[in-house]
Amino acid sequence: MKIRKQNGSRNDRFIDRQLGISTCGIEEWDGTEHLYHRFESTSYRALDFLFSHYTPDEDAFLVDYGCGLGRINFYFHHQFGIGGYGLEVHEDRLERARKNLDGYNRRQMENADIRFIHDKAEQHEPLPKSNLFYFFNPFVASIFADAFAAIVKSLERADRPADLILYYPNRDYLNILARQRVFKPLYLVDLSWNDDDRDYFMIYRH
Repeated sequence: MKIRKQNGSRNDRFIDRQLGISTCGIEEWDGTEHLYHRFESTSYRALDFLFSHYTPDEDAFLVDYGCGLGRINFYFHHQFGIGGYGLEVHEDRLERARKNLDGYNRRQMENADIRFIHDKAEQHEPLPKSNLFYFFNPFVASIFADAFAAIVKSLERADRPADLILYYPNRDYLNILARQRVFKPLYLVDLSWNDDDRDYFMIYRH
């Protein structure tokens, strides 16, 4: 893995400090890994815009696929008090996410219901209480298809309301979801401040 030194926006760095974590930067694989995409956190500006249009259920339990350094879990918890866990395949990054959890708990003076798990998405069975699933293009479409199939099986075993959020969605991901009937499109949250036609959130609901 190669790490590109990129500090993130001033706003991202400021909020990281407020939360007691460090989640900025972009990390590229070393060229031998083609199934998993680079690490890059969703910006806080994008998340704040999402939260102005979307509020998770009070009993939401979040799973972030390809969680990186944990920003999604921390910010959803900070804004809404919801627990959950993140999946990460890179062991060093996972260790840094866990250190971030220690920093977050110290800063918030609590023991947040957040965990970070070393597991492959295509092999992972979501916990029965999981009902909010987040993807920011962490891997190729074939892995997404397997991860989504596991989500569907989990809902078949224990049916419950659930939301799925895609950020900066991959066209292949969208095609997979267009061919199924378990989740229906709820709405699109477009980040209208730029000209990138892929810079939006797509939210689905079961």
